[in-house]
Amino acid sequence: MPRLSYTVLVAFVASFAAVIAPAAALDCAAAPASERIAAVPARGEVLLESGATIRLAGVRLADAGPAGVAARAALDRLVGARVAVRTLDAEPDRWGRRPGALEVSAEVGDLAADLVTRGLARVDPGPDALLCRPGLLDLEAAARRDGLGLWADPAERVLRAEETEAILARAGRFAVVEGVVRRVGVRERRTYLDFGFAWEGGFTAIVPDDVWARLGASGLDADALEARRMRVRGIIEVWRGPALRVGAAEAIEILSMTSAQPRRPLP
Repeated sequence: MPRLSYTVLVAFVASFAAVIAPAAALDCAAAPASERIAAVPARGEVLLESGATIRLAGVRLADAGPAGVAARAALDRLVGARVAVRTLDAEPDRWGRRPGALEVSAEVGDLAADLVTRGLARVDPGPDALLCRPGLLDLEAAARRDGLGLWADPAERVLRAEETEAILARAGRFAVVEGVVRRVGVRERRTYLDFGFAWEGGFTAIVPDDVWARLGASGLDADALEARRMRVRGIIEVWRGPALRVGAAEAIEILSMTSAQPRRPLP
C-alpha cells in the first residue's frame, strides 16, 4: 500500500484542526450569558437558576476513586456562584441537557479546562466542539505526565491496544487506548481501524461514516492512517473483541508518522 511522504503527512496533521470544523460550535465571539448555578444533579451536569441544564462540553468527569469524589466536590462548591455561560448550537439531549462552557472566575477561568488540568476530567470530544478550547488535550497530557487526579490511579491509565483483557474489563466505560493501526477496513457505513494482527479478538476502533468523511476532508485516509501510532478515546464495547466507537474526529490523536519513527504530537 503506498505511503504518504513525511513532509506531506506533517502538512495534513498540522491543518487537521482547522480543516475539520465541528458541526456545532461554541459561539466564541458572542457575549456569554451571566447565570447563577442553582444545583449540581447526580450526573454532574449544572442546573442554572434560569432552569437550563448544562453539560460541560468536551470533557468527561472522573467517576471513580478519589478523583471522582474530588470532581464532584469541585462542582458542589460552585452552587450559588455566578458564571458566564456559552452554549453549543445543539438540541438538548434526552435528559434535557445542552452542552456548553462555563467561565467561573478570573482564578478558575474555563471550568472544563480547570478540571482537566487537575486530573478531575478526561477530554471527551464526543459530538461536542472543542473550537473554543483547542488546548484541552495538551492540558490532559500535562496532568497525565504529572500523575494528577485520576491519572494517579493505575486503573485509569491509558491502555495499550494489545491489553485486550484490560480493555474488555472497561466495557461500558470511557477509556483512552493507544497503539499502532495494523489494518484499515473501509466499508459503506463505517471504517474499522484494527490495532491487532488477528481478525478476531484484537482491539478495534470503529469510525462512523460522518467522522470518516471529516478525516478524509483533511487528507487522513486509509493510506495515511495505516501503520500510524495513535490514541483513541470513547466508550468500550464488545464486538469481535474489545472495540471503541469514535464519536468525533478530534477523538483520534496521531502520535507518530510511522510506527518506527519517534512520537510527533498532533499540533
